[in-house]
Amino acid sequence: MDHTLIVIEASLPEQPVTDADRSAYVDSIVEIRPQLRREAEEVAALMPDVKPMLEWIFVGGL
Repeated sequence: MDHTLIVIEASLPEQPVTDADRSAYVDSIVEIRPQLRREAEEVAALMPDVKPMLEWIFVGGL
């Protein structure tokens, strides 16, 4: 089976993870599972300082 490698390079400015982003994450967890607030806040505190370049990617093949 042959494999193909595709490299995509992009020069995009870094997008910081803000306090509002962290709060929105915590709120989304607490909305479903209120008892997990402490854990969600701990995870939010571990978020990196910048957002990933890709939010998601789909790769399909035959």
